[in-house]
Parts: sequence; structure tokens; C-alpha cells
Amino acid sequence: MALPFDNGRELGALLDLMLRGCGIANVGIAGRTPADLADALLTRCKVYTVAIDAVPVKGVRITPHLYTTTTDLDAFVKAIGDVARG
Repeated sequence: MALPFDNGRELGALLDLMLRGCGIANVGIAGRTPADLADALLTRCKVYTVAIDAVPVKGVRITPHLYTTTTDLDAFVKAIGDVARG
């Protein structure tokens, strides 16, 4: 049975999206408040996050989307590393 979108390019795009996911994560750096971390990520790296400073969760919320690429995630990892090093 042929899929209604099996012209190669569209099927490839669909399969690419199926391999990606989305979710919510919380990242913190010891000695930094969530607000300070969120501000540093935004001003220094142009990465928008949400500061969460409530028991038991303290850090910044990141929410990769279905369309977030591995390149985007690599940029975030670099940004968080840069901020952690000062």
C-alpha cells in the first residue's frame, strides 16, 4: 500500500520528524540562582529559558520542540558550558 506522501522527499521529511522528540528539562549550575542563570543565557548567548526557583526544582526550564535540531541542542550545551565557566 502506497502512502499518500511517499514521493521520497516528503517521506524523508516525515521520517526525520519521527526521529526527533520534544520534552521538558531543568538545568542548574551550583552556586548560581535560576534567575541569574536565565539572565546570563539570554544576555550572553541569546538562549531563552524560564527560571524555576521553587522547592524541589531549582534551575532553568528548557523545552526543546519537535523542530529543535541537534545543532540547536549543541548550541545550548555550548552556551550552558560557557556560562558555567564564567
